[in-house]
Amino acid sequence: MPRFPLTANPRPPPLRLGRPALGMWLAAVLAAGSAFGHGAFHDRLRELTAALEAKPRDARLHFELAQIFCQHGDWLMALAAADSADELQPGAFPTDLLRGEVLLAREDPAKARAALDRLIATRGPTPQALILRARTKALLEGAESALPDYRAAVRQADRPGVDQVREVAAAFVRLGHRAEAADLLDRAIVEAGPDPALLLEALDLEIATGRFAAALRRVDALQAAAPRPEPWMARRAEVLAQTGDPAAARAAWLVLQRHLESLPNLERGSPALRAVAAQAQAALALPSP
Repeated sequence: MPRFPLTANPRPPPLRLGRPALGMWLAAVLAAGSAFGHGAFHDRLRELTAALEAKPRDARLHFELAQIFCQHGDWLMALAAADSADELQPGAFPTDLLRGEVLLAREDPAKARAALDRLIATRGPTPQALILRARTKALLEGAESALPDYRAAVRQADRPGVDQVREVAAAFVRLGHRAEAADLLDRAIVEAGPDPALLLEALDLEIATGRFAAALRRVDALQAAAPRPEPWMARRAEVLAQTGDPAAARAAWLVLQRHLESLPNLERGSPALRAVAAQAQAALALPSP
């Protein structure tokens, strides 16, 4: 693979994905597929390869090929297919977004940054491009430099994805912007609904920032929606212990213990509930306040 320049302007020299290379790779990957069972990927690869046999100069097919290689983690083939798409129809597809993702995965943030700068300059910022560029900035210049792109990404997204929200909130927390992280999580929960991952992130942040009343309300909401209340009853007792009110925490553990004792033996004897019972017993074994 040729060495790409590190400047933000020139595009790397193309890695052409000709028919012989594609055919050889296809034979190898399809043979491996029978052993590893990545059926959907190999089915789509067969379809695209057949289409490219009929239309070898169809740039869109090359771009779609680059996308599925990227999704499958075949980084060099993804770059080669993206270069082929650009060579056939320059500027028609967001190939630099794919390059940014691939080069980050290959631990080359400088080249990823160059690709993403080109993309944003020519096609404008998108949430995905901004998130990827924020990652490159964090690696190259430090975490603080990533914040403007992270903020722009969540402002621009109509409804940021759960993974995006969690990534941006974590970046805010690492840099001490906990109130900003809490606001982001609260907005995302309102927009996306009670996603468990977001609710847990918000709960952890409320506890870390000493917002115990909000944390207890969050625990109550999680308990009401949970298939079993016992783990959240234990969590409530833990939060109360952190408020500096050991008597309230002990009372919560006692409520949980009595609840468990009221359950049928078979139900109470499940591994999950035995673990909760042990947790309550250990907490109640501590000296009374």
